[in-house]
Amino acid sequence: MNLPVTIWKISLEQAPQVIETGYRLLSPDEQQRTDCYKVQKARESFILTRTALRQALAKRLDCLPEELHFDYSERGKPSLRVPRPSSEFSFSVSHSGELAVVAIADCKHIGIDCEKIRPLANAESLARTVLCEVEWNRWIELDEEKQMGSLLKSWTLKEACLKAIGTGLAVPMRDLEVRSESDIGLQLVTAQEILLTVAPWALAYFEQVSGYQIALAAAGVSKKIAAEFYEFHFDG
Repeated sequence: MNLPVTIWKISLEQAPQVIETGYRLLSPDEQQRTDCYKVQKARESFILTRTALRQALAKRLDCLPEELHFDYSERGKPSLRVPRPSSEFSFSVSHSGELAVVAIADCKHIGIDCEKIRPLANAESLARTVLCEVEWNRWIELDEEKQMGSLLKSWTLKEACLKAIGTGLAVPMRDLEVRSESDIGLQLVTAQEILLTVAPWALAYFEQVSGYQIALAAAGVSKKIAAEFYEFHFDG
């Protein structure tokens, strides 16, 4: 048995009228958050990502996008308040560069992260904050080009795990180890109780979009992830 996950790919390069229409669709608190952005590109990315999230969830739940109301955890992880879905339903969003992604699944905890492939400044210093000792020892044996890809992949996978349970970087990434086993695929190893209490974990990594790395993490499931990617088109 697999865990089906729907992933919407959203281009953040949109015409001004799409952005303006999206802004009007947002709730007053979302509009207030939007107005706090000082950088125009960040503001537009937030509007488009939230609009796509509302429209994608509305399609799944057979309601209007403006009928959706969200609650937020202490660390900002959103969940649906209205309409209230079953307990086995979750979603996650991420954006980087000109791409946003929305993941929707019938499980309690799902996390997605996407990262634009790019050179990483101070890679060795960053690696020490992201990689556990076992991963670090493997990483330093790689050539410089492979180090960049490996580090970004580790970051993306671990970020997806932390987003699934809504801790953010309150849990240090170096406390997690991601192993790749030929027979069972990607596995999460950690001593952090907050991640162990929602085990087992299912992880998946994709290069579906040129120039980007995408990772998925689902907690509390003993199934493999079966993701289907779709191009998102804004309504209206």
